[in-house]
Amino acid sequence: MANPRPLWQINLFVSDLAATTRFYEGLGWTLDPMGPAAATAELPGGLSVAFLPADDPQFIAAFDAGHPGGTGGSALLDVRVEAREEVDVLYQALLERGGSSGQPPIDAFWGSRYAVVIDPDGSRIGLKSLVDDALRSPPPDLP
Repeated sequence: MANPRPLWQINLFVSDLAATTRFYEGLGWTLDPMGPAAATAELPGGLSVAFLPADDPQFIAAFDAGHPGGTGGSALLDVRVEAREEVDVLYQALLERGGSSGQPPIDAFWGSRYAVVIDPDGSRIGLKSLVDDALRSPPPDLP
């Protein structure tokens, strides 16, 4: 089997770059401009996130003619948080920066402290501490 290709960039379509910048700076990300309505953040490990204008069909068509338009989506981007208590602090800080709650902080069954914040355009950001095997529990019963 061939080696898996690494994930290199995630593209998020946004409606308000200023609100997006304010929100993601809460994660310590620096958004560098790519023109008047787009930006990119270079993250540790070589991954980058591009924030692209959802309301500019000509811009989007230049690289994705089949994009359905709109912002947000069903993707969930997990951000690693080193300390369990930092999940709660970062969750609150991102709410104060314009995010909304998708999942308040919990002690997740897989052993992480975990929360979800929704950015100003509806993209879901998971805040996940490192796993502590001593805090694992059985998963909940699902319907």
